[in-house]
Amino acid sequence: MVVTLLVLAGAACSLKPGMLLRRTVDVPGTAAGYNDVTDRVVAALPPVPSALATVRAPSGCRLALIDPAILAVGPACDVAPRRLWGETVSLAVRDGSPLLPCSARLLVLGDGDPEASWEGGVLDVSIEAADPLLEQQRGAAGGEAFAQAALRTALAAGGADAAAVAALETAEEPSPASRVYETFVARWAEDVHGEALLPAARRAAHHILHLFREQAAAAAAYLRNNDAAVDAGRARLPAHRVHLVLDNVRSAYNVGSIFRTADTARCAEVITCGFTPHPPNPKLAKTARVARCAWRVDWRVEARQRHRPPRVPSP
Repeated sequence: MVVTLLVLAGAACSLKPGMLLRRTVDVPGTAAGYNDVTDRVVAALPPVPSALATVRAPSGCRLALIDPAILAVGPACDVAPRRLWGETVSLAVRDGSPLLPCSARLLVLGDGDPEASWEGGVLDVSIEAADPLLEQQRGAAGGEAFAQAALRTALAAGGADAAAVAALETAEEPSPASRVYETFVARWAEDVHGEALLPAARRAAHHILHLFREQAAAAAAYLRNNDAAVDAGRARLPAHRVHLVLDNVRSAYNVGSIFRTADTARCAEVITCGFTPHPPNPKLAKTARVARCAWRVDWRVEARQRHRPPRVPSP
């Protein structure tokens, strides 16, 4: 398994805010085409509570976070795509140790022939205190940055769409997936431990991905459900020429009840405006039931401005 990790550290650091430390790490030559430098980089890190370490590869080499066991299958250029190689790798540092995925190691790979030996070089390691990073961020701070970074990484590894994750983080109305997301961030913002954070993030990501699939299946079922439409068409019950306009009705339960009443009364149309909930909003299912997809109640969304009464000029 090939793993790439880029997370930002985000807790108070004992270093002076804005201080940037630089260390160098000697990398010996090897005939294997790669060199595991994880332990050497860890030894060069200062014992700080939280920081961001940026490692730069020697000239003519690349860095990658890879499980070394996979290199037994074949050359690095075959089992580790070059798009995962980079001249620099940024790692979150907590309590003097990098926060790495399970079984992942930091390897230096030759940029040329993967089977050729190389004489070694020097790694440049820059360690930056976390305080200035927090000042630059506009969103999460402290432990929330760790928790969100870990959860985003787990969601991306699980195949979640970046747009869906962004919509989840900025959604105004709560949903089951957003509740799982917020609960995870709130829980681990106060208790961030590298050993338990990543497994917990994978479990939360699995739960969120399941809710994403459930939501997509519910939307597809709503589009396929035409039983009520077929039954109403067979009955050939004419609709009354009654049009209901719901302008900024906030309660989804009230809107659902209105949909059921309109279905029973055979109203011709229900028009929703503004922030009025409309199908396939899941909250409507509790009160609207099958009226959400009834044939004799047509619904549509209109701009609120179209239903504003004309202004009467003052005398």
